[in-house]
Amino acid sequence: MEREWGVHKPTLDPTRDEVYRFVDAIIGELAAIFPDPYLHIGGDEVDASQWKASASIQAFMQKNQLADTHALQAYFNQKLEKILERHQRRMVGWDEIYHPSLPRTIVIQSWQGPDSLGASAQDGYQGILSTGFYLDQPQSAAYHYRNEILPQPLGVDTEVQPAEQAQSWQFSMPRLKGSVVEGSFTLIEGKQGWRGFIDFNGKSRRALHDIVWRSPQQVTFRLDSWMGETRPVFRLQQDQLSGYMLLGNVRYPTSGSRLAAIPAGKMPVVPEAKQQANILGGEAALWAENVRAPILDLKLWPRAFAVAERLWSAQDVTDENNMYQRLAAVDAWSVVSVGLQQHAETAREFTRLANSVEILPLQILAEAVEPGQYYTRQHLKFKAGNYHQFEPLNRFADALPPESNAVREMGRQVEALLKDKNDRAAAQAIRERLQRWQLNTAAVKTTVAGNRVLQDLAPVAQDVGALSTLGLMLLERYQQSEPLSKTEAGQIQQQLDAAAQVRDEVVIAAVYPLEALLRACAIE
Repeated sequence: MEREWGVHKPTLDPTRDEVYRFVDAIIGELAAIFPDPYLHIGGDEVDASQWKASASIQAFMQKNQLADTHALQAYFNQKLEKILERHQRRMVGWDEIYHPSLPRTIVIQSWQGPDSLGASAQDGYQGILSTGFYLDQPQSAAYHYRNEILPQPLGVDTEVQPAEQAQSWQFSMPRLKGSVVEGSFTLIEGKQGWRGFIDFNGKSRRALHDIVWRSPQQVTFRLDSWMGETRPVFRLQQDQLSGYMLLGNVRYPTSGSRLAAIPAGKMPVVPEAKQQANILGGEAALWAENVRAPILDLKLWPRAFAVAERLWSAQDVTDENNMYQRLAAVDAWSVVSVGLQQHAETAREFTRLANSVEILPLQILAEAVEPGQYYTRQHLKFKAGNYHQFEPLNRFADALPPESNAVREMGRQVEALLKDKNDRAAAQAIRERLQRWQLNTAAVKTTVAGNRVLQDLAPVAQDVGALSTLGLMLLERYQQSEPLSKTEAGQIQQQLDAAAQVRDEVVIAAVYPLEALLRACAIE
């Protein structure tokens, strides 16, 4: 019995008749139990190494003129589709089942994203989108809410006009597991300011948003990628690139260099209006490597409400602040009137971790931190040899919602204060939150010390207290118009950088509103 998570080698042998008799029997049983006319066959990420190593399968492929293992998989799917048809069922499968030999009655579910979905829709195949709706990835509700179901055009002018200046850079971002993320981006300075685009290798070109030069050498911008909300912070100096990509709340170190010219890019695949009708909608996915039954609602809700609104609302309904207001209301309604358990599950997990009903110290700590977003937690478990069914999933991170509403609200309050230094309500809200975290330090350190499972969290608890004190100082300096020296600002930035690292699978998300306050103090 395989206990490790991941993509594994064993595959069915498409050359053997008994395989199809077995499949026919299984589908017959399923069809008798479930009336749904669709049946999902999976079909993604097939490891073809055993097919390639089998002399009999290779001979079969040669005899039947199957050019490669993808054609062999399509051969299998053709026979499988006929079996499904006999049982009055339509085939649904992931992107990899797409092949011109299959009838256009099949439905393709896309984890690979809008390019793959757009190409199959152009070819007359119906499809549904799941990229951007993966609830097993801790992501903000806003990220899911911004996710476009229909493939979109680029939306940025890529031509450099005579009076404009452009610069292109290649980058390389190693991940904790899987291939290195590589590509390039281009920044163009025009009369209306900066614009730009990014080319991830193998992906279509994407527009950049909110391009800001924090200094003559440091730039940041934003986009949504398949990895989540992506905010690079790059230092561009002497033709060398350094810095990190912020994927959700996790920093991934990135390096690169300047390019001599703007590279060619792949344009987004955008079906015509008639072909877009082939895209039926989307479906949220919750893969269960990091899920136990006692925390299932915590993983689903309330983010699934945001996904539902994205799928069922008009395309121009995009106000994120309003979405969060309504999400808070429906979250409360779902607990009181429906009986969903997302908040109760967190409280129960905290009670277990504290070994006490006195869980307020953990609840206050949870306001400042978030679980590592994107697939960071899964990849950390893989590196530690814990990516398997025996991992107990009993950490503090397992009890947390995917994003901190307190940190998001603090970010909004810092933004308001930076627009108006006399916004007393915003300043007071920030101060009270920081004081609450600061005063919690002793109690939460005692709670953490009392449970072996929590002990790796001790540096996080210590840093939240220290950052709260730091934040109160920054707030005072900003309100009193007392700018920081370059040395002071550099030392504080180093403290924030150290606190931003993933520890015990969590991140102190409060670092980011404090960084915004630091930058305001440093440039007064």
